[in-house]
Amino acid sequence: MNSLGPTYDEDDDVGNVDVESKHLVASYDSEEKKLNDRLKGKRAKGKGILDSEDDDIVNDRAKEGGGHNYFQAILTLCRSRPYTVGMTLIVALVFICGGKLFGKSDSDLDFSHVDNIQELELSLGKIHHWCINGDDSSCSCEDPLVPQSGSGREWHEKFNLNIHDAEDFTEQVSPGNQDMVIIGDDLVAMMNAQITKETTQKLKKQKIIRKFKSTFSRDAGGSMDAVPLGIEGDRATNVLWRIRNGELPDELRPKIFWVMIGLRDIRTTGCSSEVTAISIIRLVEEIQIKKPGSKIVLNGIMPSAGKNGFAPQALHTSMKVNTQLRKFSENHDNVFYFDLSKFFLEFSGKKEPTLNSELYDSDEMLNPAGFEFLYERIEKEALRLIVN
Repeated sequence: MNSLGPTYDEDDDVGNVDVESKHLVASYDSEEKKLNDRLKGKRAKGKGILDSEDDDIVNDRAKEGGGHNYFQAILTLCRSRPYTVGMTLIVALVFICGGKLFGKSDSDLDFSHVDNIQELELSLGKIHHWCINGDDSSCSCEDPLVPQSGSGREWHEKFNLNIHDAEDFTEQVSPGNQDMVIIGDDLVAMMNAQITKETTQKLKKQKIIRKFKSTFSRDAGGSMDAVPLGIEGDRATNVLWRIRNGELPDELRPKIFWVMIGLRDIRTTGCSSEVTAISIIRLVEEIQIKKPGSKIVLNGIMPSAGKNGFAPQALHTSMKVNTQLRKFSENHDNVFYFDLSKFFLEFSGKKEPTLNSELYDSDEMLNPAGFEFLYERIEKEALRLIVN
């Protein structure tokens, strides 16, 4: 099993881990139970088409002749009310089959056993809906298998800086010490100062970057060497374009690729959980093609909040994507899943969990304390993977 289930001491410094873990695991693993419950409810409604008068017919006919001959009673009902019985059978068939008569289902497709790009292409035609709202038109979601360049001069400048950072890393760090490449979107961009949000005041940026170096640079006293390659606002297809266009030079051969992507696919473009999962898995396939000897860690999409745009649905959709990534990692060699969501959420008896205010700066961005906590956990698991 390739899911990294971090074990922590009882005196861990972030809340009641056991209680929070139970809540989050219950949220992640409840999709199948919800579907079954919905089907049971719908079957009950289908049964309810037989009204009280019909029930009386069944009971009266069944008692005739001194016995409860329900088979005969049902035959009698079929003769007397063929329309009612026919509709009941149709409704029952639809719900028992889970909507398969129409080629649809409430549950997401399962990508856990997808092994190549061709299988991902076949999965595209089976997607239930492309958009987070349950339709195919309310989002700006594009083909999750096609690399997409970012737009504008600023994005390309950041991309070129990433290439420069990657080349510098290979020149300054010997091949044997190239431990990890962290690649992704906004969070990773904060690690290498490639972000322009108002929340990143100079002092905060310096603290976040300084802590990264002290953790992930041997020259600065860290336990390993790593380089962050992130661009603010990127989706998985943008990262796919980046690594196909020079961001991973031949000399860059890290032991681990730590992938942090997916939030923008959901929050910005409004992609459904299925489309987002396919896009991330496509990125994994590309890394495996270019760097076959590296281990790949899929960092679960970090929790976020907010009331505008697609933000209200983001947390639930992220959980569904994370479930897909966990299952995928369990069925593929050298692919691992890592999730710290339970630490970044607060459970206070409310209907929905909220962001941990001690670790977040806004609805989607960690503060310096949050980054420090994230670095420590990534470092611990990365060392474990390197050793093993």
